[in-house]
Amino acid sequence: MEMSVATMVALGGLLGGVFLGIASRWGRFCTLGALEDGFYGHDFRRLRAWALAIAMGMAITHFAWWSGLVSLEDSFVLTTPFAPLGLVVGGVVFGFGMALTGTCPFGVLARVGGGDLRSVIVLLVIAVAGYATMVGILSPLRIAIFEPWTLALGRNQHMGHLLSEALGLPLTVPLVLCAIAGLLWWALRDRAFRHTPRYWISGLIVGAAIGSGFLVTGLGARETFEIIPIKSHTFVAPTGQAVLYAMTQSNRGFDFGVAALIGVILGAWGTTLARRTFEWEACDDVRELGRHMTGGVLMGVGGILAVGCSVGQGLTAASAFALSAPLAMLAMALGARAGLGFLVEGRLFPGFPGRAKP
Repeated sequence: MEMSVATMVALGGLLGGVFLGIASRWGRFCTLGALEDGFYGHDFRRLRAWALAIAMGMAITHFAWWSGLVSLEDSFVLTTPFAPLGLVVGGVVFGFGMALTGTCPFGVLARVGGGDLRSVIVLLVIAVAGYATMVGILSPLRIAIFEPWTLALGRNQHMGHLLSEALGLPLTVPLVLCAIAGLLWWALRDRAFRHTPRYWISGLIVGAAIGSGFLVTGLGARETFEIIPIKSHTFVAPTGQAVLYAMTQSNRGFDFGVAALIGVILGAWGTTLARRTFEWEACDDVRELGRHMTGGVLMGVGGILAVGCSVGQGLTAASAFALSAPLAMLAMALGARAGLGFLVEGRLFPGFPGRAKP
């Protein structure tokens, strides 16, 4: 029986998700963990793994575009209207929620694969809050507050394309190559990072998964009359789609995004079994559960406002050189720093008033 193009694209998302799950559990590839290491331990190795992943994803994605394999200019991350207020507010809210939960939605999926029952609850909360913000009861409020701030920047929001048009110079290729070189230089210049194989290997794996996502969906869109969005991995909106499909068999069903979620769980599960680290976990008390659920709500809402999570903006949009990526990434880092400061120091930032001691 011949598979449809849509099914093959979904299987590509599943396979990419498996590798992402492996990188998370084996390589400790985690957004919040990388930021926390940098903020408090002055250890930037996991951030360097992040930079290496972006460089790898950017190289694969743009090679596919310049080779004519993928119409990157038609991708979701480059054609979504640029709404700076949503990116900033959503990014900060998402980052704060990430700190409360202790990881991002990608990390939540990886924890589910490791036997963390808290993360099952957080995943459902992210799904409901995100979908309610995207198309549900919170969507009118989102539209009323944030859509008026949308800027008309044209259909293709690739930073190289926009700068080339503004200056009348062919700058797209040089800018992308310089960005890749700069990221590689910063990642690999550190000896400690180079001598920690699991970090740089996980960065390469993640970058390859992001780039392959654009390649799989781009090729799929070319080979069928079905509507297949050109995109790569992100983990907020697809959680809502997955839950809705599980309950009603409606919506897009088993598409690239939903398949990728399953893949991350499977990859993480297989890794923990292979390393004999699989262990059932639950919340210690009600306060911990409340903190995790609050973080899930903030990540669901913030991820939709920012048009992507830390993977969707920090890796996928960054690999496509989208204008939204640096703004969303900075906002998420700011929100994460505030959330970590609130939990660890009792204050949002150094110099801010702290909460009263009991």
